Amino acid sequence: MIARKPSFDRHRTWSEMPSLWILTPTMPGELPPNARLTAREREVLPLVAQRMTDREIAAALCISRRTVSSHVANIIAKLGAANRRQAAAVALRHGLI
Repeated sequence: MIARKPSFDRHRTWSEMPSLWILTPTMPGELPPNARLTAREREVLPLVAQRMTDREIAAALCISRRTVSSHVANIIAKLGAANRRQAAAVALRHGLI
């Protein structure tokens, strides 16, 4: 999760109002605590990073497209990403692939 900035008076700066920050369990740049990927998710992740489609990943790993879709959704959720591309970027940044 990322800290949200609450609305504030435009005449003040953030350094004057540190008590308004909403603290979250993870700071930017850290992986969420539930980011433990399964073995299969670790197999799917590099293929997602190569911009392969679900159909291409399914053919490469001999699994169904629906299974690939589930793995990709789990990866995105566990890495706290918004989409496949961001999941690949997070994985590269943290040395997961």
